[in-house]
Amino acid sequence: MNELEEAKLLADVKSITDHMKMVDQVFKAKGLGRNLTVAFRCNHSGLYFPGDYLREWGRKFGIGLGGVPVSECLDTDYYSSLPEFGSLNGVSNPDQIAYPVRVSFASLDHELIDESHLITNGLIPAIEDLRMEKRMKIIIPKQLSNIRSNLAFARGKSRG
Repeated sequence: MNELEEAKLLADVKSITDHMKMVDQVFKAKGLGRNLTVAFRCNHSGLYFPGDYLREWGRKFGIGLGGVPVSECLDTDYYSSLPEFGSLNGVSNPDQIAYPVRVSFASLDHELIDESHLITNGLIPAIEDLRMEKRMKIIIPKQLSNIRSNLAFARGKSRG
């Protein structure tokens, strides 16, 4: 993609997000449906990012992920080995052992959903969880219960 094509793509994305914001405002002002709002569904997790996700791409969301908006949702890398317990690699507590995670880069779909659905099924944006503490509280139980995971065994072995 050359610079001209990239500039046109970015202008098209900005135009789309501006129009979606207007649609969102019309729905709220008219009280149509329930409290509908525009949201972006992650095709990896099925969870939602807020309606300003595309408009704020590179400023509030997606920092460091490139120019094309994708999901910031984290995905576990079950193919990498678990870190060893020990002070040499900074793992001093068995609860620190976990599979590595990475951004899924999944595609997004925009939808009109009820605001309450966005609140209960919303993803935690990276900018709100820079140290990944909130997101890891969600990911660790999933890693422990996944059939491909040896995490429970590794944590138990490290406890002695």
